[in-house]
Amino acid sequence: MQELKLAIFDVAGTVIEDHGEVVSSLGDALAAHGMGVSSEELAEFKGGAKREVIRFFGWRKRHEPLSDAAVEAVYGDFVRLVNARYEEQLAPIAGAEEVFESLRKRGMQLALTSGFGQATVELVVRRLGWQEWFSAMVSSDEVAVGRPAPYLIFRAMERCRCRAVREVVNVGDTPLDLQSAANAGVGLNVGVLSGQFRRERLLSEPQDALLASVADLPTLLDRRE
Repeated sequence: MQELKLAIFDVAGTVIEDHGEVVSSLGDALAAHGMGVSSEELAEFKGGAKREVIRFFGWRKRHEPLSDAAVEAVYGDFVRLVNARYEEQLAPIAGAEEVFESLRKRGMQLALTSGFGQATVELVVRRLGWQEWFSAMVSSDEVAVGRPAPYLIFRAMERCRCRAVREVVNVGDTPLDLQSAANAGVGLNVGVLSGQFRRERLLSEPQDALLASVADLPTLLDRRE
């Protein structure tokens, strides 16, 4: 069995609590530009690159492509709204920091990947004082295509100098997280139920294990060994 050397985590719903900040912020930003989208419609795109989601719903609502300027206007409002909400309320998933410490003691590197832009990822890490934990933090700004494409994972591997996908465990709370990890061919594709998706929904996606939260990851790795 391949030794796992790199643990990659999604952000919202995986290592920080998800109180609907992402969906509400994106919905409010789209509505401000005349594109009303329900929270149910947006939920299926959680974990995706936000500019790609904006383009998708722009086409659906207006039946023509949004200009780059229009996309950036909506995206700018989304970033402002979600960052303000995280400034007001931000909490780690219970046990997440203990997991980071446990994995580091195993000799593993840690990385974050996110459908957020880099400014939001950095805000989260700074506010929680997590700068010491991660060898890489990769946002959707830095890849050509977001999830379910595997490029966020590959970029994190590159920065951590991890040479084999079988050495990677990827942890996420959304269908797109699980699809991306499967497309990357990671050694261990783990879903967590601490986000907005129910077990039945995540069971319909490719995954090697579903956990109540990231806090259960060390136990899973112990069993795997």
